[in-house]
Amino acid sequence: MKKKDHSPRGKRQTDEIDSSAMPYDMALLFPVLFLVGIGIVMVYSASSALAREALKPEYFFLKKQMFFGMAGVVVLVVFRHFPFQWFRALAYPILVVAIGLLIATQVPGLGIKAGGATRWIRVAGVSFQPSEVARFAMVVYLAYSLSKKKENVRTFSIGFFPHMVVLGILVFLILMQPDFGSVAILCMITWLMLFIGGVPIFHLSSTCIVALPVVYFIIANAEYRLKRITGFLDPWQYPTDEGYQIIHSLMAFGSGGIWGAGIGKSYQKLFYLPEPHTDFIFSVVGEELGLVGVAVILGLYALI
Repeated sequence: MKKKDHSPRGKRQTDEIDSSAMPYDMALLFPVLFLVGIGIVMVYSASSALAREALKPEYFFLKKQMFFGMAGVVVLVVFRHFPFQWFRALAYPILVVAIGLLIATQVPGLGIKAGGATRWIRVAGVSFQPSEVARFAMVVYLAYSLSKKKENVRTFSIGFFPHMVVLGILVFLILMQPDFGSVAILCMITWLMLFIGGVPIFHLSSTCIVALPVVYFIIANAEYRLKRITGFLDPWQYPTDEGYQIIHSLMAFGSGGIWGAGIGKSYQKLFYLPEPHTDFIFSVVGEELGLVGVAVILGLYALI
């Protein structure tokens, strides 16, 4: 009987399996592609009236969404055949690039200011948010670091503190924009990866305790953030300002009922809902596809 090779050489051979030769995970691929398709349809439905109002072709936003959808599929296929082992060598360079891009948002002429925040960079006519790159960089860095330190991941000085330092740098740079929402998402991603990676729950819980007064300070010292919370808690008390968006969003969902009004038949998207093709597109989905459509989309996300 052939003995199993437990040597370092045998371990390296196991680690270096060609992932590109493995079949596609259809249970993951189909929900992603289905969501992309639904997104294209709903962006067209929610944006056609806005495009005409802006004196642009009716299909203006549809074409943009289709272009980025197809580009996303191409990137998906490319990274599907990208040897994941290479990310070990790229973990730190990607992190450095993400930090550099976040710093670049504060450089006059590079950062694009919109809605009171400088969160965007335009390169070759294409705008993107460096905070999105930072999320990807943090995932790759944590995956590499936690796998490398797996024997010591439960120690404070090795498994916890260095990761918090990296997170703190990214959080500080994103708050400079400012973008509190991206900070919250980045912190949740980090917390979950550290938890799954085996970092003691005591260390992770302590970060929550320390973070609470910081979060309170950040919210309390920004009037617009405070208004968003009060508007969310009681939108009907502020029907013309802070609660306006939420009220019309709720009206859209309520109008949709169980089966929805039908694709293209939303009333709230006709200049009642602000940004119906971006921030509030799920409200348009609720009005046009109803509870059934909303449940299907949430179910697809749950599958992923």
